Amino acid sequence: MASTGSDKRKRGTASRAPVALKGGGGIDSRHFYRDTRQPPLPEGLAMRREGAARMLDISVPTLDRLVKAGEIPRVKLPTAVLFSVASLRTWLQSRETRRQST
Repeated sequence: MASTGSDKRKRGTASRAPVALKGGGGIDSRHFYRDTRQPPLPEGLAMRREGAARMLDISVPTLDRLVKAGEIPRVKLPTAVLFSVASLRTWLQSRETRRQST
């Protein structure tokens, strides 16, 4: 018995069409382009410079300036510089408190 196009779709061998976004927003670009969104923030004890800067929503050079000024503490290891998630949250809260009091 000859197979038809509908048989192929049932078995999943037919090529997939681009997926439309909900709300009529067009084609889902994830099928055509590399996803450039940042991965979610880690929920560990410490993170590297890039993650710390992303958590604080600042650039890495700005983070480096704040570290050099002694505003943000870091842990320097032989192979990495780490930032405590708890100390970053504390620093961020102190900045919010400072803004509210002025």
